[in-house]
Amino acid sequence: MFKYLVFCFFTMLLVCCKISDGTGVIDAVQYDSADSTVLSLKEGQAHILPTSGVRIAVKRVLEDSRCPKGVHCIWAGVGLVEIELTAEDGETSLDTLSTSQVAKMGYSRSTVFANHRIKLETLNPYPVSEKPSLNPVTYIVLISVLK
Repeated sequence: MFKYLVFCFFTMLLVCCKISDGTGVIDAVQYDSADSTVLSLKEGQAHILPTSGVRIAVKRVLEDSRCPKGVHCIWAGVGLVEIELTAEDGETSLDTLSTSQVAKMGYSRSTVFANHRIKLETLNPYPVSEKPSLNPVTYIVLISVLK
C-alpha cells in the first residue's frame, strides 16, 4: 500500500509540474527503488536511462477513444501510444502501448526491451464530455520502467 501511495504522489507531482528543459529530453524521477523509474513525456520527447543507455521516446498518440468523463459508454475505449526504444548497441523497437490490457484486440500495457519492462501507466488528459476544443491536445504520457 505504501508503494502505491508513493507512486501516486510522484505521478501527481509529475503531472502538475513542468519538467521539460526545452530540449525534448527530460529528467526521470526515481521513486521507491533504484530499479524503478517513472517518466513523464510529451509526444516527441525522449529519455535515456542512465544505468543502461536505453532511450525511450514517445513518438505519438495513435488513438484516444476512451469514454469521456460524465458519459455512459458501451465500451471503455482505449488510448494507444507509439514508443520507440533504442538500446546502446543500436537495436531499435517500435511498440504500441495501450491504456487497457485487451488481449483479444492485441492491446498491451507493457513491453519488454533490453531487460526492462516498460509500462504505460497513464495518458493525460483524460477525455471529458464538454464541447471539444479546437486546439490540439498536448498529451502527457506516464511510463514506468522496471529493470
